[in-house]
Amino acid sequence: MNGWPDYTERDAEIKELWQQGIGQREIARRFNRSLERIRQIVRGDPRKKKPGRAVCLEAMIRLQDDLDMKWSCRIIVPMLGLKGWAKKRIGEHFRNRRRKSISLRQLMDLVLPHGFREYFSDILLVAQPDIGHGIHRSVLNAISACDFGPSFTAEWQRRMDYYRDYWKLS
Repeated sequence: MNGWPDYTERDAEIKELWQQGIGQREIARRFNRSLERIRQIVRGDPRKKKPGRAVCLEAMIRLQDDLDMKWSCRIIVPMLGLKGWAKKRIGEHFRNRRRKSISLRQLMDLVLPHGFREYFSDILLVAQPDIGHGIHRSVLNAISACDFGPSFTAEWQRRMDYYRDYWKLS
């Protein structure tokens, strides 16, 4: 045991509730997790895809539960578990802007600002060259899969709800 919490019991309980017919949204409320994370657990998308160091760092961020604490971009990008072009483009984005550290709140503002009005101009990440809708969706899914603590989860869920409502109205 490495000292970090084991989530297999929680995941098993989530799968059991889903098999009993309880909706994923209700399960997300009960466990205070994002809807996307519940979907991944139910689908059997294991957390083991992330390297061990990333899981440990994610647990450390979760324990801090501080949205304004700065974290190295070299830590955040691999921790998101992005693959291929998405990982490359996000890494380039931080390097090109000579950004060494970023807080979770700044990351959320970059990817999904609260209360945006126009998708292609107000969301900074989508407005960047070489980053389009597809890579933005990959980053959204990756951040939704992360468990950075209750305050992050609550804020991210508010932003995702606004994002979903935006696309329903469009």
